[in-house]
Amino acid sequence: MVTLARYLGEILFELKVAAARLGASIELESSIPVALEKMNQVIRELDILNHRVRIIVAAPDGKSYRVAQWVQALKGAGHQWDDGDLFWYYDRSRELFCAEPYSSPGYFHPGDIGTQVAFPDVALHFVVRKARHPAVVLRCMNDIALQMAGELGAAVLTTDGFPFNLKDAERELDAVLPKIASVQLTRGA
Repeated sequence: MVTLARYLGEILFELKVAAARLGASIELESSIPVALEKMNQVIRELDILNHRVRIIVAAPDGKSYRVAQWVQALKGAGHQWDDGDLFWYYDRSRELFCAEPYSSPGYFHPGDIGTQVAFPDVALHFVVRKARHPAVVLRCMNDIALQMAGELGAAVLTTDGFPFNLKDAERELDAVLPKIASVQLTRGA
């Protein structure tokens, strides 16, 4: 198995050879280990900046709901069918969060409404840094997940499959907000 450092070393060698053929040279900004650490740091920062809050509305074990059932529950909860054949929840035309199939890939395609296409669960989610008031969005999302679950006879879960608890989610959100602010400050994002 080729390590990333070795792979980058091979690419660097190929680039140096190609540059030499053109009468040019390559100057490294840093060593490969330093470049790899910078890449890892960027990945960690992107994970923080793109942190999503998710609430899963799930059918009882081993069951699924047809697209028509999900559509009815989502529309009944105030979602609008929109971009990407997904459902979006808006507040005064501002997107708050999205709903889409979670553990099975797919969309709420209009052509699937009268069919047997079904999904076991749907995720309600938003990117924290894009929300003007993330705690308000979280509480709204929780209320809608509970409404949908009540209508469908579904469960409201975390992404780990545990029962969703709003207080725990609020604590997690409170913990990630300073991290996002810190990365935004250092990156000027």
